[in-house]
Amino acid sequence: MQDLITARIANTIGRHIAVDAARQAEKRKINPQAEDLLVRGIAIADKPQTFENLIEQEQLFRQTLALDPDNAEAWARLGRSLLHQQINFAGFLSSQQAKKKLRDAQQAVEKALLLDANNSRARFAEALLYRVLRQPAESVRANEIAIALDRNFAVARNVLSSALLDMGQPENAIPQTEQAMRLDPLGPQINTMQFNMGKAHFLLHRADATPL
Repeated sequence: MQDLITARIANTIGRHIAVDAARQAEKRKINPQAEDLLVRGIAIADKPQTFENLIEQEQLFRQTLALDPDNAEAWARLGRSLLHQQINFAGFLSSQQAKKKLRDAQQAVEKALLLDANNSRARFAEALLYRVLRQPAESVRANEIAIALDRNFAVARNVLSSALLDMGQPENAIPQTEQAMRLDPLGPQINTMQFNMGKAHFLLHRADATPL
C-alpha cells in the first residue's frame, strides 16, 4: 500500500513540476529558454491528447531542440508526439504528411537513444515506434526496458498491454493495465487504459467483468 501511494504521488507531482526536465537541468547546462519550452511541452502532455495538443507539443519540442540539440528528453518527447499523431489521428494527415511524420519520429527516437539509451522516455518512444511499424514483440521489449528504468511509468505499462493484445495475449495484458490504472487513475490516458481492459476481457469471453 505504501508503494502504491508513493507511486501515485510520484505520477501526480511528476506531471506538475516536470521532474524529468529538472533532472536534465541538473546533469548539464541547459539554455533557460530551451528548458522553459521543454517544460511547457511536458505540461501540455498532461492534458487530453487532442490532435491540436499533439501539434503544439511537437512545435514546442522542436523549438527546444533548436536551442538544445543534445536534449535526449526533448527528442524522446518529440518522437512520442509525432507517433501519437500517427496512432490516434491518422485520418487528420495526408499520406505525404503521415510519411514525413513517421520519418521524423524514427529520427527522433534514434537520436534520443543515441544520446541516452537509459532514458525511460526514449525507450517508451521506441515502443510506440514499433507499434506504428506493427512489430508488437519489439514494442513489448522496449516497453519492458522503459518500465525497468521507471517502475512507476504507468503509460508504458498500458502501451505494453496494447502490444500484448496485438500479440493475442489478453491474459498477460490485464495485469499491466491494472497496474497502469492503479498508478495513474486520473491521468489523461485513463480512457485508453479502460479500453484495453475491456478488450482483454472481451477476448477472454468475460463479458461480465468490471474495470477497476
